[in-house]
Amino acid sequence: MIKQAIHKYPEINLEESFIIGDSAVDVELAINMGIKGFGIGVGSNYKKENIYQLNTIKDLIPYI
Repeated sequence: MIKQAIHKYPEINLEESFIIGDSAVDVELAINMGIKGFGIGVGSNYKKENIYQLNTIKDLIPYI
């Protein structure tokens, strides 16, 4: 899905983009694409510098 968006909209800057998700698949997508990811309630098994673990969507506010 992200690769399709980049192809359609080449002005997308992945360095300034991020993914917000509530599943392991969402977090893994961020890892695989090398972009910032926010996992909401998905646990703390992801120890990557671009992945942030949040308890609720409200915890996202300081990051955006």
